[in-house]
Amino acid sequence: MCGDYNLRREKRYVEVDVRFTPNGKIRPLAINYDKTRTYGIDRVLAVKHGTSRFGVKGHCFTCLICGQNFRA
Repeated sequence: MCGDYNLRREKRYVEVDVRFTPNGKIRPLAINYDKTRTYGIDRVLAVKHGTSRFGVKGHCFTCLICGQNFRA
C-alpha cells in the first residue's frame, strides 16, 4: 500500500501490530489503518518514553513507513 500518498494528515486512533520481546521491549510491526489498509513499518527511527499532560505513561515511536516518517 505504499503508493497511497493522497491521505490527509489527521490524528486518528488505529490498531497497531506489535511484538513483545522476552525482556519486555515493544516493537511495532504494522499499522492497521482500517479494515482494508495495513501499512508495514520499515524501521523504528526513535522511541520516546514519557508522560502525557493527563499523567498517562507511554511510548512514542517515530517510524519509517513507505519512505516517510510517522509517529505512532
